[in-house]
Amino acid sequence: MTVSFLQPAAGTTLQGPLLLKAGVDNQTGKPMDAVVFYLDEKPVGQGNLENGAYQVHWDGKVGPGSHEFRVVARSSTGLERFATLSLQAPSPARLTVAAPAKGKGTLKLSANLENVSVPVTEVVFQVDGKDIGSDKEAPYEVSWDSSGLPPGPVHVRASATFQDGTKVESEKSTLELLQTQ
Repeated sequence: MTVSFLQPAAGTTLQGPLLLKAGVDNQTGKPMDAVVFYLDEKPVGQGNLENGAYQVHWDGKVGPGSHEFRVVARSSTGLERFATLSLQAPSPARLTVAAPAKGKGTLKLSANLENVSVPVTEVVFQVDGKDIGSDKEAPYEVSWDSSGLPPGPVHVRASATFQDGTKVESEKSTLELLQTQ
């Protein structure tokens, strides 16, 4: 009896849900007693036989780093065989916002993204929770007119939306507005 992964392919980056598929050749043509998929030694699910392959849907939730998928096939006679597949999950995207520590009038705000593996559709800038502008292309920047606001601290934040619908937010950055003259 032989067991092999059919999907995902070696070298696939783990990003979101996947269909796991395994081929099992037990030389009898009979279905297996059990085919179970594991991720890092924890069960993902029992494979269902569809179109000649055992498959299960995986939710894609995993931390960054190397992860091992294992599929174990057991025949009705108790014979077990397995196959393994090691894949990498990227570090999550990280968004930081930059603003001057102090300022007045028209101020430039910028955002920087790291560990981006999916294209960005938009970066939205906020001051005290209100949207003040957005940018759809790197470098991500907006000019913000703080005229008319009283002196004191404001909180600047940015959020990025990716083509796959996921989002990431920056930490708050404090900007001290100075008295305008």
